[in-house]
Amino acid sequence: MHKFSQFDLHLNIRRLPLTYSLGDLTAIREIFTPENGDSGRTQLPNLPPISEPILQNGNEIEGYFVQHSPAIMVAIRKFLQEIAAQTKLDQQSRKPQHSELIQNYADVRRECISRIGGHLLEIVKQERRLGLYNLYWLVLSKYLVNLLETVISEKGEKKNRLKLTILPIIAQAFQETIEQVKRYFQKYDIQKRRYSQYIDDTMISHLGSAFNYEFSRAVITEQVHLVFPMLSAHNVLECAQAIFAPENKKYHISYQEFFEIYSGVRAYMERQWDRQDAAFGDMIATVLKIPLQTVKNIPIEALLFHPTIITILAEEIKRLPVKGASRKKVLFKSWTPQLGNMIGEDSWEFALSDYLSFAKDLRRSEIILFLRQRIQFIMPAANKIAADNPKHHSDEATADKISYQFEKGAIINDLRHVTLLLLDLRGFTELSASDISDHQLKEHLYNFFDPAVNILNHFGGIIKTYAGDGILASFGGQKDHALNAVRAAIEIQKLFQRLKHDQKIAFAGMGIGIHSGLVEETYFFPDLESPSHNTVIGLTANLVGRLSSGKVEKKRQFDKQAISALNEYLQVQTQEGDITPASLAIFEDRLFQALETLQQQQFIQSVQEEFGQKASVSVVHGVLNNNGIAISNATFKHIHALESFQEIEAKSSVKYSYLDKVLQERILLIKAGDAMFKGIEGKFPVWGVYVDRKASTAKTKHPST
Repeated sequence: MHKFSQFDLHLNIRRLPLTYSLGDLTAIREIFTPENGDSGRTQLPNLPPISEPILQNGNEIEGYFVQHSPAIMVAIRKFLQEIAAQTKLDQQSRKPQHSELIQNYADVRRECISRIGGHLLEIVKQERRLGLYNLYWLVLSKYLVNLLETVISEKGEKKNRLKLTILPIIAQAFQETIEQVKRYFQKYDIQKRRYSQYIDDTMISHLGSAFNYEFSRAVITEQVHLVFPMLSAHNVLECAQAIFAPENKKYHISYQEFFEIYSGVRAYMERQWDRQDAAFGDMIATVLKIPLQTVKNIPIEALLFHPTIITILAEEIKRLPVKGASRKKVLFKSWTPQLGNMIGEDSWEFALSDYLSFAKDLRRSEIILFLRQRIQFIMPAANKIAADNPKHHSDEATADKISYQFEKGAIINDLRHVTLLLLDLRGFTELSASDISDHQLKEHLYNFFDPAVNILNHFGGIIKTYAGDGILASFGGQKDHALNAVRAAIEIQKLFQRLKHDQKIAFAGMGIGIHSGLVEETYFFPDLESPSHNTVIGLTANLVGRLSSGKVEKKRQFDKQAISALNEYLQVQTQEGDITPASLAIFEDRLFQALETLQQQQFIQSVQEEFGQKASVSVVHGVLNNNGIAISNATFKHIHALESFQEIEAKSSVKYSYLDKVLQERILLIKAGDAMFKGIEGKFPVWGVYVDRKASTAKTKHPST
């Protein structure tokens, strides 16, 4: 919910841009607090944390891509058609209906309940306290609004009145579906407890013990957002006229009586504003929990339908004069009819209760409408991502974007292309086993991790995991996610060196691995109440861990004498004709190791000579040793697709450079070699990332291709 809020400069709070409530998180929590519930303990209605930019009326807003479900549309449409047909028959005649019609209605109703129930079962099983349950009910309400417009052929007031007749029947069917789902999970949990008696109830575990069911209940039962989905700041009376129809059994008063109460309350509040009544201002500030100086900036519509304010003013509202009523004479005295007199002493409480009930519906429906507008339907498609094509981005396509589907299989299609960065501190274990105290070690971690996280956040990184001496961060959403990961790594490397120089940290070193590829989000429960913890899984996450590795084989020196002795031995054996395949294999292996060691020494020496710095990323006998920044070939390709590379002539290895326009520094990419990782077939090309210390950033021009 917080992600959709905006900072209001006039009220000095973050809030949803609403009209009929304050729209801050406290107000939303109170609006969806169950009757007789404690708003302080009520959880905010939650929706999935991962959203995407969607287009609405030509503007880009945060929202959700949801795959269109033709099957559920058909089921709801058939049910609505049967309800509408039955309703019209009931209105036209009181004769008993034909048994075939009744049976057909029952079959269609059962099919709709069965299909929605099947979706809900799968949603609860896949729900990880993310808000999928609430999102589904918003999706259903969006379908329902569209279908009501097409199924009901009547126009104007007749259409609205038929909606008001149909909606309670739909709500009853939906609530029956929920009860069936609850009964299913009661049996399901009995089966699960065969494995352990300590397994919690599935619905409590997956939704959370503090889950707010009031939001989904409001989506099902509140009328305004379904009957009058075009609600705005200027048409509340038109909305009320549609709701306070004679067919609506929810209310006892007429629209005219509602209008009299509304007009009287509005006139009273405007008069208090004009008088600058201090007591009235204090009461508003206290109820809304805002500073007194900001009260004057609150739109009056947010006060007209606030239940606590209306309840406090109930007696004064009762004595308000009826708008437009003429004064009457009684026993030579004139008096103006009051609202309480017009409605009747016995009926006043019912009238005020109806006004408050409409206010509750209005305020809830406005929030539901605001969130429902952030759902964009897309056609079902294989949401495949071209992992090897870094230019696979399109503003119009939904590929590589998070989407949701409720028809079958995985609900969240969150397999997407990102760049992962894993930072690993060296010497943490040895340091924790030394004389340093736990408090001092904690301070060293804070000194480094706090600013490092600031750097990661600045470049768009999202922290996925803290692992004592390491951080896993994900970069995605933008086409330059690989570049941003490298930029963050370079700045973190500078931070580490400065802190090390000033003796603010005592870690021996640091290795950063970066790899681009496909990942999938996973969510785990810490307990029954807390939000789930999420991280990423997949080969990409596995590989980035390997890239940050600082382990290396025992150092081998290039031994010319050993190679010479082996050569002499082989010549003797050849002359005598006694050479064996085993002897030849030993010689080839030793020779290969010697040559590889020689090449590695030449590589390290060439980096030192050409760029004036030590090679911090190297591969010896297929084993990666990373004490700097190591990137995979996939990340290299991503960067190459976005930047103009300049190839550098070098004595050994392959070297490229490019000018980073954000950091304003020339970056070197030097191939360290082909690593071999346990459990992964084939060789894995690794590149080291360096800042070119010899380049003058002030005079460097962007190299041409």
